[in-house]
Amino acid sequence: SGNFVRSGKIHRSTYEGRVVAGDAWIELVETDIEPKGYVGHYLIGYDANKKQIVELDANSAGYAIYGGDGWKDKTLTLTMTEMATYSVPKNRFVFEVASPESFTVTWETNGGVSWAAADRLTCQRAQDPKK
Repeated sequence: SGNFVRSGKIHRSTYEGRVVAGDAWIELVETDIEPKGYVGHYLIGYDANKKQIVELDANSAGYAIYGGDGWKDKTLTLTMTEMATYSVPKNRFVFEVASPESFTVTWETNGGVSWAAADRLTCQRAQDPKK
């Protein structure tokens, strides 16, 4: 749960994650509950040739590619490269781990001067129905 920072409107999503492709990639699927409509399918892995983390983002608007240097303490920043099929300002995802049970993801845009938060979600691990 979170909000669109500029408008203050509520944003609620589910994230499902798993390791895929022989443990080479982390797959995250984001599905918006409020407002409905957006579905993002993200693959996050390591490009050994470029020595960077990459994210392949296929979503309901098209696709984009992100890259980053890796974790700095408990923060991972992935910035959009020039590869995108839809028109959006330069943007990035900032993942911040709060605990083994939660993380925050902030989508930031850059209009040319500085980064500004546009959307922020705080994600909590779902309760195991077997417990």
